[in-house]
Amino acid sequence: MLVTEMPHKSFADVESLQNEKLNAFEPFGEAFSLKTDNGSCTVELVLNEATFLTSIPALQAAGVLNPDITQTQINLMPYNLSAAFGLIAATGLTHELYVTNQSVDQCSFTQFISDADDFGAEHKIKMFSYTFDRALNQKIKWETFKTASFPKIAKSYKMGPEFKAKLTNE
Repeated sequence: MLVTEMPHKSFADVESLQNEKLNAFEPFGEAFSLKTDNGSCTVELVLNEATFLTSIPALQAAGVLNPDITQTQINLMPYNLSAAFGLIAATGLTHELYVTNQSVDQCSFTQFISDADDFGAEHKIKMFSYTFDRALNQKIKWETFKTASFPKIAKSYKMGPEFKAKLTNE
C-alpha cells in the first residue's frame, strides 16, 4: 500500500502540514489555482514531479505516504506515487474548498503533473479531472472517507490518456 489513509477533516490535522489549509501541499510540489464565478469554480492543480519525489521522506514522516516505501520503489514507480499523492491532495482540497468558500457550488477540477520529457523539457500532462458540487461534498462523511473511493464518487472522473499510459508502463 502506497498511501496511508488519513481523515479529511482538515489538512491542519497533520501536524507537519500546518500551512494555510488550501496551500498545505505546496511545499511537496502541489500548487493550485482557483477561479470563481457566480457560484461555480474551476480549479487547476499541478504536481511538480521532481519536487514531489524529493519530498517523499517528509510525506512518509507526516503519515501521508507509507513509511515502508523504499528509494528503489520511488525510482521505479514515480507516476504511481505521483498519482496516489495527487489524489490525496485533490480530495483534501476539494473538501476544504467547500468548507472555506460558502458561495461555491459546482466546480470542475483538473490535476496535472509537470515533469521532464525524454529530451529534458518540462511539460504538463493531465493526470485526471472531475466535477463536484456542494451536495456531494455534504453527503460524504469526511472523517472516515477513504481516498481510494474518490474516483468512484466524484462526478465525471476521468484519467488523462497520456498519464494512464505512463502508469501502465511502470
